[in-house]
Amino acid sequence: MRQAHNIQTVLILIIMFGLVVFSFNPFISRDEPLLLYDIKRLFVIVVIGFALTCNLANNQLKSTTYNSWFTLERESKYVLITIIASSIISTLIAKYPLGAATQWAYILGLIMMTFILKPIAFLERKRIWQYYCWISVLLFFSVAFGFWIRVSHGLNASQFTILSFANPRFLNQVHVWLIIPIAYLCVLQLKHNQRAELLRLVMAMSFAVIMATNARGITISITGAFLILILFDMPHRKLWLRLFWQSVFFGIIISLVFLHPLPSILLDLKGDLEPIDTGSAGRIDLWLETIGMIQFWGLGGEAFVCDSVKFGRPHNSVLNIMVHWGVIPAIGFCILCAKCFIDTLKSKHTRTKVAGVTLLSGLAYSLVSGTLSSPLSQLLAVLSCAIYWGSTATKLDIKKSIPKGFVVIFSLVTMVFIFASGYRVYDRFSHYPEYQEMVKTQFWIGFNCIAHPDKT
Repeated sequence: MRQAHNIQTVLILIIMFGLVVFSFNPFISRDEPLLLYDIKRLFVIVVIGFALTCNLANNQLKSTTYNSWFTLERESKYVLITIIASSIISTLIAKYPLGAATQWAYILGLIMMTFILKPIAFLERKRIWQYYCWISVLLFFSVAFGFWIRVSHGLNASQFTILSFANPRFLNQVHVWLIIPIAYLCVLQLKHNQRAELLRLVMAMSFAVIMATNARGITISITGAFLILILFDMPHRKLWLRLFWQSVFFGIIISLVFLHPLPSILLDLKGDLEPIDTGSAGRIDLWLETIGMIQFWGLGGEAFVCDSVKFGRPHNSVLNIMVHWGVIPAIGFCILCAKCFIDTLKSKHTRTKVAGVTLLSGLAYSLVSGTLSSPLSQLLAVLSCAIYWGSTATKLDIKKSIPKGFVVIFSLVTMVFIFASGYRVYDRFSHYPEYQEMVKTQFWIGFNCIAHPDKT
């Protein structure tokens, strides 16, 4: 299985390299939001395509992937099969068949990559989480440099004047998957009577980013995640509590001193930052419109962005699944989330609790944002899910032979993904000069609906 391990390791390194590069990317200007967002989607497509192609070409990796599926808990397997089967029906009767097929193939590719990465992600989780520290620091500097450059030129800074991301929410959607694993590494050092100054600093910088980007959703989800660990991880309760309040306190100080408002005050500027938003930000209207579009079998992928007057996605993962793939997949998704929550609370192992809470924090944020739709966030969701499923895998004998049916499934998924995503990329970039106006954000920024490109 050495070959499979090497391929999986390369995949992890490619993903980490991409996350590092895109977390601090001063080379693409914010004046080019199309390129700033779409290049991340293109990277995810290439990574999935590479993973599926390697899985198809290497017998050892196919065997490892099959065993990843084989060792998944029985209840989760049944629910996942039901979700996929129902989504096939939704895609076959979709309102926009071509767009629905490409979206479905993309999601299926993400699911397949989760099982490809599951063994290595679980074994190398601490190393992956160490990479998260660097990514979190780079996210801080994407915010900080954006602020500092504006202030140094005598211009006002706001949560929208950041580098690397077209919108601060896209940064938050990446960040939500990082904070709890970094906190766990810090708790491990504190447990062994180490001071963990660097990790504490990274945690404080993480909360400074939350303050500076005026991020309400991630604030709630991360606070809830810490609350679960404080209440249910009994051996480390005091460490979690101490780390949380210290990170919040020093995060606020870092934000005030190094980001806003002190730099602006020193230069006699008035920034545009406000306290963390407590309004609805149009979510109620968005969700009401989504509910009005729901049908039992769903409308198929891409339907919402094609039919909505002004919104690109529902900003709620459950409603997003329901409007596109119907009621059954939405119920299945809720069952998987509930199972994750219950199993996390019941687990006696801190590492399983941390993996589960990390996944839950991202899922909680997805209830008020496009966390499960944004490209880099999807990669981190895949890693988080792979680590969690690896930590809860059933102890079964490893199967060395793969049923021919699974080989056929692997082949079909790979070919469908390559053709569907290849067409999607070709269709998007062949129209790039024609549709430059930023209208809606979903799969791309603008030009999301293949049937009506001028409206999206």
